[in-house]
Amino acid sequence: MRYIKPLQFDDDILGVRLGWSLAGPPLMTVYCYFFGTSMIDTGQSHMGREVVALARRQRVERVFLTHH
Repeated sequence: MRYIKPLQFDDDILGVRLGWSLAGPPLMTVYCYFFGTSMIDTGQSHMGREVVALARRQRVERVFLTHH
């Protein structure tokens, strides 16, 4: 099951809560944030296609990773 929940913090910042599991709700979720043409963190590898689609929609030009 794929979990994607957008969270609009204000007009300029979009957060997206992402999670994945074989069945039922995800045990762990992570967040990606979009600010202008920047993306902060990229989410779980299982959610790669969804994150790329979000990045294209937001016209991301740079990505900042806070951890790996």
